[in-house]
Amino acid sequence: MVGGADAATRIIFSGADAFLAPEQDYGMAASPGRSASRPAARLVVPTVREAIMVRKYIDCRAVPSDSKCTVAISADTEKELMDAAVQHAVAVHGHRDTPELREQLKQAFKEGSPSAQ
Repeated sequence: MVGGADAATRIIFSGADAFLAPEQDYGMAASPGRSASRPAARLVVPTVREAIMVRKYIDCRAVPSDSKCTVAISADTEKELMDAAVQHAVAVHGHRDTPELREQLKQAFKEGSPSAQ
């Protein structure tokens, strides 16, 4: 099947999504002895950045305050993180949900995971 894949075929490769795609998708000519109707296939693996979603977080310890809050919130998407951070800021810190608050929170978002300090 590798030598004659007419359409992309999905396979699992080292835990990341990958697929077999005909070489002609990449503008390559068929190799000598291969007809155009049966092009060679090429394994295409997404980059690490595409395959692994980077979590985002916000850490109250990074914001100077009198409350000395130690809560850190993380999520897979910026929307999830924003929703949780706004709820925390309103319920615990007494802020109002405004566009200005959301912009300040967004500026404090970081990629990765919060430290355990």
